[in-house]
Amino acid sequence: MTHVLQSLTHEMARAMADGYSVSVDGLGIFKASIGVREDKEMDTINGEESKHNATSLQVTGINYRADKHLISNTDSHCHLVRGGVRKLCRSPYTKEERLQLALDFLNDPAYPFMRLDDYATLTGLSKSVASKELIEFRENNETGITATGRGTSKVYIKRG
Repeated sequence: MTHVLQSLTHEMARAMADGYSVSVDGLGIFKASIGVREDKEMDTINGEESKHNATSLQVTGINYRADKHLISNTDSHCHLVRGGVRKLCRSPYTKEERLQLALDFLNDPAYPFMRLDDYATLTGLSKSVASKELIEFRENNETGITATGRGTSKVYIKRG
């Protein structure tokens, strides 16, 4: 099998080098893609207009177009299923109520600090929305909440 494929690719390369496109029934059509060599300068004609000559061109890739039967056969073997359903998380609380929930949480002696996960669970917000809201609270001195730490170690505490 390996020798058959090696022979096939060798003959395909030879045919495409001669300027032909190669069609393999059930597989598709292969064509050489031509581009300009980077290290070659352009020739000038009559000292005016610059042109590329044959030595400045090279094969830069192979273009492939799949056979319609291959696409159809692949589709018939493919059994797609829908991924998990993502739902938009809406908090049942207003922003002011969420701030009060956070302050009540921090006023409890059992919880001297609050993590992002704590706030998201407490308010019913997604982590991304909860993070944005906690940043707003931290930046507003009147909320009574500030932060300490960085990255995953960041915690929110009562402003002292």
